Amino acid sequence: IISTTNTTRIIGVHSYSTVAGVVTIGDQSGAKIIYEVGASAESDMYFGEMGIKCSGTVSISTPDAGSVTLFVG
Repeated sequence: IISTTNTTRIIGVHSYSTVAGVVTIGDQSGAKIIYEVGASAESDMYFGEMGIKCSGTVSISTPDAGSVTLFVG
């Protein structure tokens, strides 16, 4: 969980999971990014300079054996 007092923009996401599942990234208003990952799979997404706007606390939900790296600006 990343706590911010201002606006955060997610510029990119890298994820890895050893089990298949769904990754959900959101803020105080709900889910902003939802995608599926396969077992033993990696995923990279880049949203450009403007990114995905999030306000307040940014939260991430991953499969039981997953990790996510956010690139914020």
